[in-house]
Amino acid sequence: MSAIKGLDHGYLYTKDDEKRIFRSAYTKSGVAMGSSAFITIDGMDYSVGAGDRNIQFDKSDSEMNKVTTLTNLALTGSDDYYLVVGLPIGQYKTQKDKFKKMILAYNESEVIFKGQEFKFQINDVLVMPQGIGALLSLPDISGNVIIFDFGGLTIDLAYLEILYGNPILHKYDTWTQGVQKIYSKIINQVNEKYNLTLDIQYAENILVNGLAINGEKVSTDFLLTTLKQYLEPILKEFQLNYPALTTQIYLCGGSAIVFYDLFKLYYPSVKLMPNAQFANAIGYGKIGIQKFGSLLQHNNYRR
Repeated sequence: MSAIKGLDHGYLYTKDDEKRIFRSAYTKSGVAMGSSAFITIDGMDYSVGAGDRNIQFDKSDSEMNKVTTLTNLALTGSDDYYLVVGLPIGQYKTQKDKFKKMILAYNESEVIFKGQEFKFQINDVLVMPQGIGALLSLPDISGNVIIFDFGGLTIDLAYLEILYGNPILHKYDTWTQGVQKIYSKIINQVNEKYNLTLDIQYAENILVNGLAINGEKVSTDFLLTTLKQYLEPILKEFQLNYPALTTQIYLCGGSAIVFYDLFKLYYPSVKLMPNAQFANAIGYGKIGIQKFGSLLQHNNYRR
């Protein structure tokens, strides 16, 4: 069975349009505690979802992308795929062709999953700018909009007009001020205050859901100053360079919910996108159906 798949290669998490999610991390050789899947690629064993994040800013040449892509395809379990993926908007023009070529080259890989050979074919790949994919996940969106995509390593920002479903890009930036930096500081503050040894992967959950110790909720209000110190210079740069006060602003990305309330203090009309963490992947999937659906209309395929 063929599958049309939206796949978001996040620096922190890999997500798809069916809401599969695992950490963009792996350990070579052996099963790591907390891993999501175990896979063998070209003779190398990977425990995926735990361990080394091995972050490379250039997504078009990354072992992490290969491992996480093939793991996601194996978890999905289809025979062949049409993929829609994304790049940070600042990398899009220069690296989209290289990124597509790299993913198509995965077809040469030998993959063992759950003890059996995983046979697959990636038929085609469409590369989109991050953030714009998220906007296109919304129904009937039109007019001038701004999208903030809070990622692990980058913030993607775009000002565009959507006309009859087609995005016309007016201005964009990729800033290397992603939440990974602040999450390190957040978890250090929590560990110091409460004498804990939590890893950075717990930072986002603490900011979204709070912190319980021995079953009792404890205050995390002391983290608000750190969040403001992180966000305020970003918003200052934003307002200097974008029509922030006259354009509808949308937030997406796994960390968007963390900053939504603070963002509203400066821009009361800002909207948090539904399924913010999966918005890019869902948008990619929607674009994939428009792009590839007619090719498969006579065959069974998965959305």
